[in-house]
Amino acid sequence: MPDEFSVVRMLSDLVRTPLPELDGAVTGAIGELATHAGASWASLFRLDGLHLTSTHKFTAPGMAELNCPPDYMLGPGIDILEANRPLVLADLNDLPAESPLQMLRPARALVALPINNSGVLTGVLAFAYVRPQTGLDASTLDCLKSAAEVIETVIARREVEKAHQDTARRLEATLAALPDLLFEVSADGHFAEFSAGPAHLMMVPPDVLRHRHFATLLPPDVSRVVQRALDTVLETGRVEGVRYRLDLSDGPRWFELTGALKPSESPDERPSVIFLVRDVTADTRMRDELVQLGKIVETMSNLVCITDLDENVVWCNAAFERQTGWQLAEIRGKYLPDIIRVPGEDRGNSLAVSQAIQRREAYSGQTVNQDRHGNRYWIEFNVLPLHDSAGELAGFVTIETVVTKIKEQEAAMALLAQSATEARERLENAVRALPDGVIILDDSERVVVANKAYCDLFPEIAPFVHPGTTLESILRKGVELGVFGPREGDGAPDDWVKDRLQTYKRSFDLDEIQLPDGRWMRRIHTRTSDGGAVALAIDVTARRNHLLALDAANRELSAALDERDRAERRLRGIMEGADVGTWEWDIATGTLIVGGNWAEMLGRDISEPGIFNIADFRDIVHPDDVGLLPDPNQHHDTAADGFSEIEFRMRHDAGHWIWVLSRSRVAEWGADGLPRVMAGVHLDVSERKRLERQLQAGRAYLSEVMDTSIAALAVLNERGQITYANQEAERILHLDRSALHGRGHNDPEWRLECVDGGPLPDEALPFRQAMDKGGIVRDIRFALHLPEGERRVLSANAVPLTPADGEQTVVVSFSDITDELASTARLEEARAKAEEMSRAKSIFLANMSHEIRTPLNGVLGMAEVLDSIVTPPEQKQMVATIRRSGETLLTVLNSILDMSKIEAGKMELEVVPIVLSDVLAQVEAMHRVKAEEKGLELQVLTSAGADLPRMGDPHRLTQVLNNLLSNAIKFTEAGRVRLKLSCRAGKPVTIDIVDSGVGMTEAQLSRVFESFEQADGSMTRRFGGTGLGLSIVRQLVLLMGGMITMQSRPGEGTEVRVIIPLPEADPRTIAPPIAEVAPDISSLAGRNLLVADDNLTNRLVLSEMLARTGVRVTMVENGREAIHAWNRSLEEGDPFDLLLLDITMPVLDGLSALSEIRDREMRQGMAPVPAIAVTANAMPNQVADYIIGGFDTHLAKPFKRKELLHALKTLLRN
Repeated sequence: MPDEFSVVRMLSDLVRTPLPELDGAVTGAIGELATHAGASWASLFRLDGLHLTSTHKFTAPGMAELNCPPDYMLGPGIDILEANRPLVLADLNDLPAESPLQMLRPARALVALPINNSGVLTGVLAFAYVRPQTGLDASTLDCLKSAAEVIETVIARREVEKAHQDTARRLEATLAALPDLLFEVSADGHFAEFSAGPAHLMMVPPDVLRHRHFATLLPPDVSRVVQRALDTVLETGRVEGVRYRLDLSDGPRWFELTGALKPSESPDERPSVIFLVRDVTADTRMRDELVQLGKIVETMSNLVCITDLDENVVWCNAAFERQTGWQLAEIRGKYLPDIIRVPGEDRGNSLAVSQAIQRREAYSGQTVNQDRHGNRYWIEFNVLPLHDSAGELAGFVTIETVVTKIKEQEAAMALLAQSATEARERLENAVRALPDGVIILDDSERVVVANKAYCDLFPEIAPFVHPGTTLESILRKGVELGVFGPREGDGAPDDWVKDRLQTYKRSFDLDEIQLPDGRWMRRIHTRTSDGGAVALAIDVTARRNHLLALDAANRELSAALDERDRAERRLRGIMEGADVGTWEWDIATGTLIVGGNWAEMLGRDISEPGIFNIADFRDIVHPDDVGLLPDPNQHHDTAADGFSEIEFRMRHDAGHWIWVLSRSRVAEWGADGLPRVMAGVHLDVSERKRLERQLQAGRAYLSEVMDTSIAALAVLNERGQITYANQEAERILHLDRSALHGRGHNDPEWRLECVDGGPLPDEALPFRQAMDKGGIVRDIRFALHLPEGERRVLSANAVPLTPADGEQTVVVSFSDITDELASTARLEEARAKAEEMSRAKSIFLANMSHEIRTPLNGVLGMAEVLDSIVTPPEQKQMVATIRRSGETLLTVLNSILDMSKIEAGKMELEVVPIVLSDVLAQVEAMHRVKAEEKGLELQVLTSAGADLPRMGDPHRLTQVLNNLLSNAIKFTEAGRVRLKLSCRAGKPVTIDIVDSGVGMTEAQLSRVFESFEQADGSMTRRFGGTGLGLSIVRQLVLLMGGMITMQSRPGEGTEVRVIIPLPEADPRTIAPPIAEVAPDISSLAGRNLLVADDNLTNRLVLSEMLARTGVRVTMVENGREAIHAWNRSLEEGDPFDLLLLDITMPVLDGLSALSEIRDREMRQGMAPVPAIAVTANAMPNQVADYIIGGFDTHLAKPFKRKELLHALKTLLRN
């Protein structure tokens, strides 16, 4: 027969076994039962539908396992088991040989005990014996059957608790996934208990938010917006799309507010409002950018046209229509070249464009187009491929700039250059025609030009007189050759040269000298305005012989010189202003002579001769442009002087290419009608070309931006008619531009209406509001019906503009928000589901707390009563074991509720003066016994300053220390545990806990602070625990503004460091400790108490706790009986002094019962009787409801006797 005490101990251990270790514990339990019962085999079967399944087995050492299927083993006796009677087969040899039970061999006997739940068979515990069993008595079978039912209850408990844990995790994950802010606000504007959402979007933490009015947290302008939204919800039940701006720590943000009414739970209460707040900063910025883009579009002056792949017109802008005179509706679908090209004009350019289009490439150039009236205009154009959203080529876009004025300016410049060339030629011809020697110098005293007469006068130095030669070198060469120089006795040659150079610096000088060869020369030089000089050498030898004739000749020469000076100045001014290079091409000889700024233009040395062979000239022209040069063999119109103008590239001496504009004419014709001499000018137009390319790129970019705009744009004239609409507008309105152009903004075919379906007055439309307001209007929402009948909702912005022509227009940007509104509705539905899940989690936690606290109240309450009654030490120890086990379970429950509070942001810390040495002494006393039981050395060290008061939460600090020290002792099997506390003045408090325990790997350490986590499953099986301790510790440390770190190595132990900023407190604020004394219960004697609780155990606990206090107690089972008892006490003249009411009771709950009692007290003018809510409902919101409902205080189950007596004394002291 089993030892009943051993069975009870075994089952007691099984009940306390943590869930992860339960399977092994059950197997051990049935093995221990089999050993006590003398059986060699034991199996636990659970009924799964119609079949029995073996869940746990035991086989005695040295015995082989039985292989008999459960249905064969128990099938023959299933009727007996279903009748809740044991199945006993004392000797299997008594059964027929064909019986399935013979498969049990080598077993000789079988005992099967039924496991019932509410009269239904749920499992079987079977024992098999190697010997016949004829001596089993009923008490043994009853003992084994009771043990089997306990095991079944434990397994069922595991399944229920596992399901509860899974549900809790799903609810927590759902709340954590909410992307927006959710608030509950009372009708008077105070934040309620509930709030959820990302922490970075909240202005203050949720615990600060609770019960505060929003006006104390929000800026005044935002507060007014929220107040209007609150009023709207209270009046209409809902509000949507309320936007406001808040300046947060990471910058300004825009939010959108949606609110819905939450009905009150009772008619006497006002409803509250649930607000959903969404961050719409990105959406707001995008809208602003679209408005700016719309304004840019309206300022475009370029001609833009879009064609399909066959160059048929698809779309053009208003600038194109104005320039060409064609309206889009007239030319859509027509071949673009037929509309704008001039027949027979610029065929090469037309061919190049067509070839680029065929190659699907971009092309740019210049050409002449014509409008619908035949008026011609010059354009610079870019043709760009246009791709659709899939990247496929859809057509081409041309961006054109009218450059007619530029062309006119270029023509004027050509005329100016031609005039300069002609003036230069006249000047040069005049210089060449002079009979006297003339040499022109620049401002650096270098030769610009010297005529033939000068060289004829001085043939000895003629080879040395060429452009660029310095005056000094000519003079010195003349002296050297005896052409110039001082007379004998007049000084050294160097002095003569220096004197002549000084003479040339004068603005004017005239003299006559006799040369060494005997000729008389008259020398005249004058300085020009540009710093240069003109010098003349006149042979006046004959004048000496013919003075009279010479005087006349001098007068003529003076007049001629004056004329030459004027011509020179005119030519010089023209050349300086034009900044051009000149050239002259002798076609017969192939000689090309260049001048002016030609050398500087190409970065060449201006001192080099400006003479080329035409072949050398062609070598520095870009290979692609050589074909553009004039063809001398081509006949020209002699009446037009053979004028031509081309642009080509030439290689700069630095290696890069420059653009040159060349204008030329035929200077001399041959008898065959072909040019003999051509002359012209070169202008550097590289900068203009660069600007053209930049302008083309900018226009292409702007066009691309317009074409890829996601906002619909429309321009309305002051009469409300559409004059322009982009592609997105066509897409949204399902109409092309031709159909939209000229249509009124309130066209009846659109059947405009409000979003809710009501009529929409004209003054509410975006166009009319913008015109009336004279400024921007935003987010005007309305509905329209598309041509095919579909109803869509649009959101529009509008801004009035007054262009230079004075006609006012309105730019409207709009988007289709039909799908967005549908998404908002779906979001609202999701929010409602999230709220429902949040309520479900709260209900689950409350129910779990209630269901555990209720039986736990009976266990701890009766244990406390029993502890005060029993005296034998062994019984005292048993009672202490019961109390410790119950308090451990209560700690687990409180940990789960603490974790729930922390996750919901509802954990509040107390800040009071505390002495750390006192806290440490309490913690050490609590854990030293456990450490000594395990043979561990527990060291607790403190630094100086531990006796000085600090400000903090003593309860939460103690909770942190208990958790950490408990873990250190729990996971250390040998060695020591050391706790060191450092509290230096002005520094945070540092706590180090070091153990020599099992340690952890890096992977285990990374998840040790997660909820319901330990290092691994084996830790739970070896040491137990919920896995919540360190998670709560970490959250509490963070709430106190501190930090926690952990270092560990497997087999070497763990080191935990906690740093908490606990400020120093004023020692005068520390109250002296008060010794705990037994409560004075003399004031309770004779008091009349009413207790209402539906649970017999709870009533028994209260009755025993109130025994020996002198109070009179009336016990009832529900709220209705409590009301009857209270009424009866009034009628009998012996009213109750205090009520102790449970909350959750059948027939009528405690809160409703007290409500009826309070109503009668108010009607009869009676003083309210003190009432205590004695309940397992301990959630903060529940306690608040009880106080509001009329209870004076709350006593949470399980409670201690001193807590009960303290509440009674407090309420009955008066």
